[in-house]
Amino acid sequence: MIVVTGATGSLGSEIVHSLLEILPARQIAVSVREPGDASHFAAQGVEVRYGDYDEPDSLRSAFQGADRLLLISASGIDFEERVEQHRRAIKAAVDMKVGQVYYTSLIHRDPSSAYVMKAHEETERMLKNSGLPFTILRNGVYTEAYEQYLGDTSAGEVAIPADGSVAWTSRRDLAKATALLLKRGGRQGETLQLTGPETLTVHQFTQILNSVTRQDIKVRIIPLNEYIEIQMSQGKSAEWARHWATTYRAMRRGEFAIYDPFLRRLLGRPLMNVRDVIAQEIREAV
Repeated sequence: MIVVTGATGSLGSEIVHSLLEILPARQIAVSVREPGDASHFAAQGVEVRYGDYDEPDSLRSAFQGADRLLLISASGIDFEERVEQHRRAIKAAVDMKVGQVYYTSLIHRDPSSAYVMKAHEETERMLKNSGLPFTILRNGVYTEAYEQYLGDTSAGEVAIPADGSVAWTSRRDLAKATALLLKRGGRQGETLQLTGPETLTVHQFTQILNSVTRQDIKVRIIPLNEYIEIQMSQGKSAEWARHWATTYRAMRRGEFAIYDPFLRRLLGRPLMNVRDVIAQEIREAV
């Protein structure tokens, strides 16, 4: 039995759809906080289980009988909260004698200067010390989540405190690859780097976005204090803005500019580039 956590999220739902293309539904279960939101999977024969990272008992029940467990990282950027949620999940996997855990980390250099990566680094350490068979999936930055990195562009500009190259990676390619890895099993103890076909700075990404959408968005590198003020004017806290700003510092240092051919080899086909993803999103929005 393959159990997928976070199966109603953007990545998790794509992975379950990909699993259903290559495996019988009876071999798949999902662990979700809101089972009603996964009714479409239940209708296809997937077992829907209640599992909440904040409720250890629910996780033990959700992970029962799992030969392979996909542990999708908790959302948000708060270090302590995410690490504690992952600790509960790993403990539940140990208690239920899960066959192997696959964890969705993010691509980075060790150690990373990005605050958001600290929870991934600690979770990787916890897995390695857990005694569980594990595989770490270091995914490239999701191309479809570009608005998170470009910020609010409604005023016609991207205002960020630093820039640097990023291995932008299609979430759909990652979902297909993760499904294949879960189906095949193995790769115990490995850390796999799953990255897209190109590395681009935010400025280069924006140029492609402009070309596809026929906009004229400018990129402006601004002082940290100004960046924090802009984020606060949009409803973010100063603490959140300071933490998220370290992501751009890591970009400038090249921490996310890691290209690895593994993903392309695994899928056996060309990967979706930034232009492909943006164009597809526009077609699907029509």
